[in-house]
Amino acid sequence: MSTKGRVMAPTNVRLGPPDPEASFMRARDPAEAVEVLDLLLKFLGDGERWVKGRWSDRRGNRCLVGALDFVGSHHAINGEAAEHYLADEVSAAADCNGYIGDCARFRAGLRRAMSGDGYRASETVLRRDILSDFNDGCRDFTELRGLILQARARAMRDAGRAAALRPDIELDEFVMA
Repeated sequence: MSTKGRVMAPTNVRLGPPDPEASFMRARDPAEAVEVLDLLLKFLGDGERWVKGRWSDRRGNRCLVGALDFVGSHHAINGEAAEHYLADEVSAAADCNGYIGDCARFRAGLRRAMSGDGYRASETVLRRDILSDFNDGCRDFTELRGLILQARARAMRDAGRAAALRPDIELDEFVMA
């Protein structure tokens, strides 16, 4: 919409930035993360459905990120919370594995080089790159399973804290004034 050369924003569009606290809470739902991580472990089994170096193969095997997407779409659940927990665990372990650090530095340098052309990488893309690099840098499935179990344990601790912070109020106790 324009008025004599000025561009006017539609009145029904929110102009401010999204509420970061609301976004953070949705992205960090620990109970949802635990559910997705459980489904991820079930899908990958003992590693027989896990691949390195590619998203998936012709037999339906998948890498970590591909498995997260598959599990999320197959069970109609958002895997973003699980991605956050997994990426946090990878970041905590990044100093222990030089390969991941080298890949992360390379990708960061590549993004900086491309930023002159208006390229912007979203947080989701960066997080998925981290998870993909970890997946491809794993010696074996045991290492990947360890990461998933660590992320799951942390999500369970956070879920326990969130439950402890919630008041123990029954629905019939609310009174409308």
